[in-house]
Amino acid sequence: MRALRFGLARVLRVRVIEEELARGTWQQAERAAQEAEAAADATLGEVARSEERLAKIQGGARISPAEVVLCAGALDTLGRVLAHQRRSAKTRRAEAARLRQAWEAARARMRGLERLEQRERAQHRADLEAGELREIDEQALRRVSPSATARRHPNEDSR
Repeated sequence: MRALRFGLARVLRVRVIEEELARGTWQQAERAAQEAEAAADATLGEVARSEERLAKIQGGARISPAEVVLCAGALDTLGRVLAHQRRSAKTRRAEAARLRQAWEAARARMRGLERLEQRERAQHRADLEAGELREIDEQALRRVSPSATARRHPNEDSR
């Protein structure tokens, strides 16, 4: 008996690979978005510490203008860095969301094909079982009466 080959198997293998690639791409983008968000959070912490330092300097008994200018400049620079990091994190998050949708679409295509292949296999099994049952019925008829083999089986007329 030759091996049964389903026409969808090759396409399904391609869809599985496409889904795996899409998932890997999304996961990389998700990690990049998380890293960008973590960097922005860390910079936000630095901004808060710099603001506290500046407040301490300005609230002290003796104010050093050079130290105030230096701290304010560092705070301004951190503010620009934070704004850039937030934009980057937002862009990366949007890209991760877009890639997640692409992965989910690839997964849906793969699962749809899996269901089609399962149905095809189930139909094939049902067809095999029906053929085996017909063969058993014919053998039983032959055993019961040898002249029954000359007659056609009632279900064979519908074919």
